[in-house]
Amino acid sequence: MGVGNRLLLALYALATMALTVALAGILVPILPEREWLNEVRYVTGRPEVLAGIVVYFLVGVHLFLCAFATKRTKKSAEVCLLTKASGRVHVSLVAIQSVVLRVARGVSGVCEVAAKISPLRQDAEETLRIGLKLTLRSGVSVRETADAVSELVRRELAHVLGMEGVQIEVEVAEISDERSPQRPRVS
Repeated sequence: MGVGNRLLLALYALATMALTVALAGILVPILPEREWLNEVRYVTGRPEVLAGIVVYFLVGVHLFLCAFATKRTKKSAEVCLLTKASGRVHVSLVAIQSVVLRVARGVSGVCEVAAKISPLRQDAEETLRIGLKLTLRSGVSVRETADAVSELVRRELAHVLGMEGVQIEVEVAEISDERSPQRPRVS
């Protein structure tokens, strides 16, 4: 939901709360009947009140439809690895991301990893730009760990995908005192 719709929802909620309080004042005889009946007679014939009710209804319909609207997502992006006479080999960015995350999590001292992968076209060749956000364990060398993650990811992508010249940017988002979770041993 966008900012404009959130603002509409806030105003709609305030108007609904005000109407609810007024209705509660009428139903629980807080307001004298003579006064609220006089106000109802006054606003009944006013064209601006009718316009306000129509706008209130249309805003309600709009917000109702926004509640069920879904965002359209782009088709899953792919990278073309090979083009031969027999056909092309495409690999989805999601598959590449899973390889990158698996390799980066395996580096000693890395607690958490987030990866953003985008295709990049250099000359006539497709390559990747990979942005990694790391959470490192306290006490490890930031430079050595970042270099190790970068080198291992680059090597794994070269081995698995045959892709050279991958641009990798490593950002250390946090240094945590928590130990990385111990994996249960399988015997």
